[in-house]
Amino acid sequence: MKHAATILLLLFLLPVLAKAQPDCTWQPDVNADGEIGTTDLLGLLSAFGPWTRATCPEAWMQDIPESDACNGQTFARYEGHRYPLVSVGNQCWFAENLRTTTYGNGQRILAGLNSGEWLGASEGAMSVYAEEEESRVYSGNPDATTNLDQFGRLYNWFAVDDWRSLCPAGWAVPSLEDWKKLAQSLGGEEMAGALLKMEQIGFQARLGGGRNYGGFYGSADKAGLWWTGTSVGNLAWYVRVDADSPSLSWQKTNPKMGAAIRCIQVQAKPPRH
Repeated sequence: MKHAATILLLLFLLPVLAKAQPDCTWQPDVNADGEIGTTDLLGLLSAFGPWTRATCPEAWMQDIPESDACNGQTFARYEGHRYPLVSVGNQCWFAENLRTTTYGNGQRILAGLNSGEWLGASEGAMSVYAEEEESRVYSGNPDATTNLDQFGRLYNWFAVDDWRSLCPAGWAVPSLEDWKKLAQSLGGEEMAGALLKMEQIGFQARLGGGRNYGGFYGSADKAGLWWTGTSVGNLAWYVRVDADSPSLSWQKTNPKMGAAIRCIQVQAKPPRH
């Protein structure tokens, strides 16, 4: 009867608690006796909501295995900028968005395009969020200098697909599969976005928005958008992290869109025997 009463009380409390705010520090076995009893239920009454990976990602950071995929290297220099590195799983990543203005062979990437020119471009191009005065800015900071410092540059996918390469030698624009492996290393796509936004992870997934294929700027402070090196037909894959969601998601879009770039270290292939 005691257990039945406990279950009935839990069933009554759960709908109430589901509407409350999350308390990430609460543990169900309050008195640590290995059972859920009356004392624990009193602790439950003081909780402020459900305790899950999605609502409390910091509680699951301890489950992420330590990694040294960067082999002790803490930064990489490229085109005059010092990029910090972050090691997650068996992958080594730039911990900041790319900001290069040239391809790997030193040739300059097309820049300074107004909205109409951005829409009409069929070759690689770059911009900074809110850089062109005549382009609409739907959210975020309209100061391009600050945006460059915080978010790096935006590139269309034609620049990603260019044989001259955006990333330095030994590095590449990550494929969709690379991003999926990153998500898996962080416990799955459902919570990876929340963890990537946390300073403790070191990835610095800031919500810098993007430039749509019509040349307008949007989603700053609302979403972070990053290209993959993977395409399908006339579309290209990108990944995103949203302010109001814990997940890391991926979608296909027009290659004229402007999104950020991360570089991933290319793993050496094992020798053939």
